[in-house]
Amino acid sequence: MVRTQFSKPIKRLRADSAGEYKSGGLKEFLASQGTLLELSCTDTPQQNGVAERKHRHIMETTRALLLSSLVPKRFWGEAVLTSVYVINRIPSSIIGGISPFERLYNSSPNYSELRIFGSTCFVSLPKVERDQLSQKTAICVFLGYGIGQKGSTLSEQVVPEETCPTADSTASNSAPTAPNSSESIVPKLRRSTRERIPSKRYLDFHCFLSTILSVYEPKSYHEACLDPLWQAAMKEELNALEKTHTWDLVELPVGKSVVDCKWVYKVKTKSDGSVERYKARLVAKGFTQEYGIDYEETFAPVARMTSVRTLIAVASIRGWDMSQMDVKNAFLNGDLHEEVYMKPPPGLSCQTNQVCKLRRALYGLKQAPRAWFEKFSSTMLDSGFVQSAHDSTLFIRQSSRGIVLLLLYVDDMVITGDDDLGIKDIKNHLSRTFEMKDLGPLRYFLGIEVNSSSHGYVLSQVKYASDHISKAGLSDNKIVDTPIEMNVKLKATDGGLLTNATLYRQLVGSLIYLTVTRLDISHAVQVVSQFMTAPRTIHFC
Repeated sequence: MVRTQFSKPIKRLRADSAGEYKSGGLKEFLASQGTLLELSCTDTPQQNGVAERKHRHIMETTRALLLSSLVPKRFWGEAVLTSVYVINRIPSSIIGGISPFERLYNSSPNYSELRIFGSTCFVSLPKVERDQLSQKTAICVFLGYGIGQKGSTLSEQVVPEETCPTADSTASNSAPTAPNSSESIVPKLRRSTRERIPSKRYLDFHCFLSTILSVYEPKSYHEACLDPLWQAAMKEELNALEKTHTWDLVELPVGKSVVDCKWVYKVKTKSDGSVERYKARLVAKGFTQEYGIDYEETFAPVARMTSVRTLIAVASIRGWDMSQMDVKNAFLNGDLHEEVYMKPPPGLSCQTNQVCKLRRALYGLKQAPRAWFEKFSSTMLDSGFVQSAHDSTLFIRQSSRGIVLLLLYVDDMVITGDDDLGIKDIKNHLSRTFEMKDLGPLRYFLGIEVNSSSHGYVLSQVKYASDHISKAGLSDNKIVDTPIEMNVKLKATDGGLLTNATLYRQLVGSLIYLTVTRLDISHAVQVVSQFMTAPRTIHFC
């Protein structure tokens, strides 16, 4: 194929010392083509490192496909072919951020044809195989892509529908059924006198709904490149970095260390859960920085929750309007005093020997929060504001017209007061100094919904609570009137150990934050917080 399709002669064939490569027939064929055969020594895979590493990549992908889809191991061949098919269509930084397919054929692959390995699909049955009252489709499982034809590899005898993961099955601690057991085989259709039990797959309505409506957040740069929405988000971020002149492309000086970077993806939602925007952020891996060399002071204050509640309470009592603003790429406004070099991010065009010498405090650097707060606080002080003695993130300006209060939490700020002209003035000044976004009246701040009425402001965390209820798998549990039963006494030795102690700790931490607006659960949260070291099943239920 290489010779006939691409007019490229194969000069060398490098392989291990397996018997099939030592056969006389292969040697004679290669000799007739003018191709040299190079064999590595026995038990020395490092002599053929490129092929061995790619083989490992393919097998790791194959293993992930089989385990995630619950497809039996006997279909490993189909999984291998699917892995190769997908890998060849994933952008690679080695070849300039394009896929091997595009490099070979000089055209972009059609990502709309990609399907989830092991997913349920429906095949239309030919009319000759059915009558007017028969089913028009057959349920199959997707096992790969057709070779040399526009089709797919499907099978009816792989995994029964009942073994597909659901909310109930993923929350269960029971051991999975062995792939080759009799329960893993779809029985032939037969008449039965038993009462038909509906499939459990979609009994959980919330699970079904989340399958349709959930928003996917990529875990890597390669995954993000498959979605035009995330591609646009990354392009927007790079444009912002170039606009602020975040770095200079230079050669790495001798003796200097370099910091790596990565892309982080987050879907920002509104208070009602709808998508606000797709945000891609480039962050430096600051954990590789060395104290005294590329960073020193790192502390930066954030608004205390007591300050947030007090500010809203004062505004409610005095009848002040509250507005909210956001600083776009806030950390990039901070001045970087240390000399920091970073690897070029994926997607940036530059020479292979160049690195980024940072001029701005990129997200992820240890000193970035401090640099940003110093920049913002100096801007506020120059505008006539003073910092509160109790919370340095609260800025106050009094004049003959009235008072203006501004509370900052990293890059989000709340503004209130009775000096309407002063509020307008500081908004305009901040918009000229930084790239700001005016979010209008205060509605959603730090995961807290703020609803205004004629009687004041009402704080709630409905979305925050519902998100973590879903995370805990408790969406369909019975609703009760009290957070904890009366006179309940939990012990550290009752019940079995939880298999996922990390999830327990995460949920308890979320409950602690929920007490900001739900003081009635404070005692219950205090009780479950006592078992963070070794949580047990009785503590979770």
